[in-house]
Amino acid sequence: MKFSDIKSRHIYNVDFDPVKDNEFNGLHLAVVLKKNNDKRTAIVMPLTSVPNGLGANKIEIHPFDLPSSFSVNPSYAVYNQIRTLNANRFRRIKDDNRNPIDITISEEEYIKLISLGINELIFDYDIGKRVEVLESIYFEQKVIKAKSIAYDIKNSHVDTDGNEKLYSEIKKLVSGITVQYSEAEIDYGIEEIISDILKK
Repeated sequence: MKFSDIKSRHIYNVDFDPVKDNEFNGLHLAVVLKKNNDKRTAIVMPLTSVPNGLGANKIEIHPFDLPSSFSVNPSYAVYNQIRTLNANRFRRIKDDNRNPIDITISEEEYIKLISLGINELIFDYDIGKRVEVLESIYFEQKVIKAKSIAYDIKNSHVDTDGNEKLYSEIKKLVSGITVQYSEAEIDYGIEEIISDILKK
């Protein structure tokens, strides 16, 4: 498959070989968690119909529109076997008439798989450190959102009164959080916008 044809939240047949020892192997269904910026690889979570490990390293998912050849058995996502693979390992799933079809999972299941993957990565930390890592991600995303709103304000050329709702949202997002700015953000006035909002 071409990289451009691969979509996040979609399921494909993926060739995991060659592998070594206990790595997930062979041709398996996998859900795409993320397409990488290199425009050649994607991060996937393999699927299996084998339930052992359910709750320990697998969770049952319910893909939409699986053809009958695949839908006889339940599907389990193996969240401790996340891999980055080249686009040439991906194959489109075909229906019973050999036509390529799109298979997806719900937004809720996708978020759950991402969450399980992150939790798996920080599993060896004690609970305090895990909370610290997740809080750090949470605060970072709040800052990114606040900066995005500040860019909207800067580019909208709307008067202050028209931006009151946006000002309020920025204040709610970053009050009490230290915000770091890039040189470009400082030059463009994003630091000034957020600083002024926080002073009000």
